[in-house]
Amino acid sequence: MEHGRKKRDKTPLPAEKIREQEELTARIGKQIQEFFSYRQDTSKLTDPLEYTSVMVKICPEIQTIYNLRKEIIQQRIESLSPKEKHAFICKELMSLVPLMKQHPKSYCLWHHR
Repeated sequence: MEHGRKKRDKTPLPAEKIREQEELTARIGKQIQEFFSYRQDTSKLTDPLEYTSVMVKICPEIQTIYNLRKEIIQQRIESLSPKEKHAFICKELMSLVPLMKQHPKSYCLWHHR
């Protein structure tokens, strides 16, 4: 018994499931490497804010994604009026709500908020 719960026997995953997980891990790893190359030069991206939105959904635990997102947001709101800044920031916060529900223990996500 561990933490008040009975231990369950671990059944091995089928070979197909293992292969699917390995493929998913490889794809995510490739996307993270691609992100770090874009991090060096964001001019390669057509819409860096949209790209970071996708990356956050894929990997919510990578602080670098949120750092880039903050930089982009700061650059964009410099030229906005106070009302537009408020609307832009509210929109950003509202876009984080579904992610927070999906990943409630993500420190990176909560820190970005």
